[in-house]
Amino acid sequence: MLLIREIEKEIELILENKNCSIEKNIIEAKHTYNQALKRINKKKDYQLYQSILISFGRFLDKYAFYNDALNVYKVLLPLTIESYGSNDLLTATIYNYKGSVHDSLNQFDDALYCYNKAITIYKKTYGPTNVDLAKVLNNLSYMYEHMGEYKKALRFASHAYKMQMEILGETHPDTLTTCNSLGLIYEEMGNLKSAMTHFNKALTIREKVLGVEHGDTAVSYNNIGLVFCNLRNYIKALIYYKKALCVNLKIFGEYYSNTALCYHNIGVVYEYLNDYEQALYYYEKSLNCREYIYGKENTETAESYHCLGSLYQSLHNYPKSLNYYQQALAIRLKLLASNHPQVATSYNNIGLVYNEIEETDQAIIYLTKALKARKKSLGVNHYDTGISFYNIGTVYENKENYPKAYHYYLKALRTVEPSLGKDHPTVANLYTAIGSIHFYRKDYAKALIVLKIAAEIKEKIFGKNHQETALAYENLASLCNEIKKYEQALFYYHKVMNIEKKVSIVDEEKIGELFYHMAIASFLISKKKESLSYLRSALKIKKKYASSDKSKIEEIEACISHLKKQT
Repeated sequence: MLLIREIEKEIELILENKNCSIEKNIIEAKHTYNQALKRINKKKDYQLYQSILISFGRFLDKYAFYNDALNVYKVLLPLTIESYGSNDLLTATIYNYKGSVHDSLNQFDDALYCYNKAITIYKKTYGPTNVDLAKVLNNLSYMYEHMGEYKKALRFASHAYKMQMEILGETHPDTLTTCNSLGLIYEEMGNLKSAMTHFNKALTIREKVLGVEHGDTAVSYNNIGLVFCNLRNYIKALIYYKKALCVNLKIFGEYYSNTALCYHNIGVVYEYLNDYEQALYYYEKSLNCREYIYGKENTETAESYHCLGSLYQSLHNYPKSLNYYQQALAIRLKLLASNHPQVATSYNNIGLVYNEIEETDQAIIYLTKALKARKKSLGVNHYDTGISFYNIGTVYENKENYPKAYHYYLKALRTVEPSLGKDHPTVANLYTAIGSIHFYRKDYAKALIVLKIAAEIKEKIFGKNHQETALAYENLASLCNEIKKYEQALFYYHKVMNIEKKVSIVDEEKIGELFYHMAIASFLISKKKESLSYLRSALKIKKKYASSDKSKIEEIEACISHLKKQT
């Protein structure tokens, strides 16, 4: 089919035109496809007309024009069935493409219908094992992942992977794509060890087969960076994200979607590291790329505005934060359905800003909008819906309405835990939140039980020497202090201290505070020598920092003087 190759070559040349923005090139490419379709007499040149529609649909899907792509497939599918029959392999292929677009639009019932149609045709033609069937199964795993049904996603991806390993071998690009999919599902489920195993396997093969400077290899670097980011190992996350960036810049250049994603991810890490200047630099780089590629009114560009909103929220610049969040919301409402998950995310974060500035009524309004949108688009059992329950709970906790806070925290836990399993950071954080409500209501026995559960989960996920685990121990120490179990409090403070001294960037002021708390606990169980030693260590650190509270220094000095007389 010479003409379709000529049309696709023309599209490639249009997209490679460096004299225009990619946004303008995409518009011209769409126009070229439409003109080609108008020129073709579909009754005389049906095969060519159909080939152009297939190519056009794939193009629109690639550049996120999902509604346009869906309209193309709505025309193409009945034409294909009419010409080749309802059980033809090409019909199955179109069902698969159409299902993918429905998935991107969160039209999950329609996506499932299309995927099942494709599966039925492939099984009827090839039997239970073939490469085309494996591709559909992998797409089904993506859909269930988007729906938050991670166990189903894992089942379909594992089935596809096993099939591809048998037919194609472990080094085939399709097999590696599914291996990567499995890693992403495990990452979503909080099983970071399994996620890292799959990402490392894909990376090792890609480096060997494709080389270091390949787009797929860059994807592997990025995914390993994602796991390190979730493990709060931000230095290693930066190393891998920057590796991915270097590869993408060398192969694809500055104005490429994955380059923009790398800038975005690096910005996220710097924000976590509280290096807001670097975070701003990379977020703005990502925004510039996305505006160049997609224009100002695109969901990818909206994501960059959203991240800038998050950054200014971290900086407590709430007017700027709200401005960027509102810009992102306006774009999303214009391009997406009112209950789309991205719209819900905008409502959610605007609500969180209002909560931080103690405009709790506004916070509830926006967070409730987010919850309603997520229930409608994702369902009541989705992870994001659970997070909405949690966020509403935090507002009620701030309002000191502890019964309502507890109600929403419990709903969040019952939503999130079944899909993610118990060993997930979010589940640990929910147990911590529930523990805090028990604490405020002076139900210390229940508080102790759930805070211990939170600590056990964090130990299992992060290990015994991680700062997230230290935070869980610190919560237990504070509770033990409150209920006058000072021996236990001292036990947990020691655990926190051991971790804090091992981290790559030691927070001496934090260690000074720990010495102070350990001194008080020691004194209350008559360990006066230990108390004196801890107070001296605390004082030494406090005097090093100008930011230290002078009254606190005077208090420690008075305690030391008092203890000296007693020992």
